[in-house]
Amino acid sequence: MRRAFATRFAAAVIITATAAGCTASATTGPSGNSGSSSTGQGRDLTDAEQVVVERAEGLLTKKCMASRGFSYWVGPIASVDERKTAVYVLDDLAWVRKHGYGGRLVRAAERAGNPNFAYSNAFPREDRVRYTRALEGMPSDTVSVELPRGGTVEGPAGGCRAEAQGELYGDHETWFRVSTITENLAPLFLPDLMEDKRFVHALASWSSCMRKKGHDYRSPEHLRLELARSTDAMSDGKAHAVEVELATAEAVCAGEDASGLTATARDLEHEYRAKKLEPYADTIATHQRLSLAALARAEDITGAAS
Repeated sequence: MRRAFATRFAAAVIITATAAGCTASATTGPSGNSGSSSTGQGRDLTDAEQVVVERAEGLLTKKCMASRGFSYWVGPIASVDERKTAVYVLDDLAWVRKHGYGGRLVRAAERAGNPNFAYSNAFPREDRVRYTRALEGMPSDTVSVELPRGGTVEGPAGGCRAEAQGELYGDHETWFRVSTITENLAPLFLPDLMEDKRFVHALASWSSCMRKKGHDYRSPEHLRLELARSTDAMSDGKAHAVEVELATAEAVCAGEDASGLTATARDLEHEYRAKKLEPYADTIATHQRLSLAALARAEDITGAAS
């Protein structure tokens, strides 16, 4: 069976983590979401703040489900360390020397599983339907949004999850719209960015640096795809050692003293987001505003819960 991190890393053809809604004004780079902004008018949440918000959403969902006669467990919620892997190229040497590509973190999370699945699957069919409707609302009650590159995404408009998000963000339908759009903005600028001569040159320099260290890879995503294949049958300890060796080489080669890939990717991301995402400025600003408002509420909720 392919190692747990294979699909996750193979899909990480991005410069920074977009799951938390990085925007045109963010100055985040390959090391992750810094939560900073060049405009001073708004910012994205840091990974640590995002964890707080997700925990609060889980607690609100748990409270709602209890009111409808069901148990609900908060989580699993990805840790700050797990979120560090959702970048195009790693550059945090201290982190990679400890975690490699985070394979052990991902596998531990998978082993822990989600108790909500086991709980709901143990119900007879009729009770399982009631549980799903309590959590997700009626199948016919949905909210939809058109994606920037075409296509439509639908989500539940009712149920405890929607109610929890409504309480956190102030308006569930608005949050669903702006979060879905901001999470799907990368295809608007990434193709051009990755064809930019500055990026192509930095990537070639990174690949040359890796070859000198005995690792022949065209790009970070190529490395991770091959890593998944090569470590598939290895023991956990050996696979981790391989991860650490390769991730350390990747990070060293991404630095200013080698290829400068990290800095180039970060600067180009900022440039291309500013060029390409102007039509979505209002959506991005709303996403940031609702996120920060949710954080304030989440801190109260989780503080009270603890």
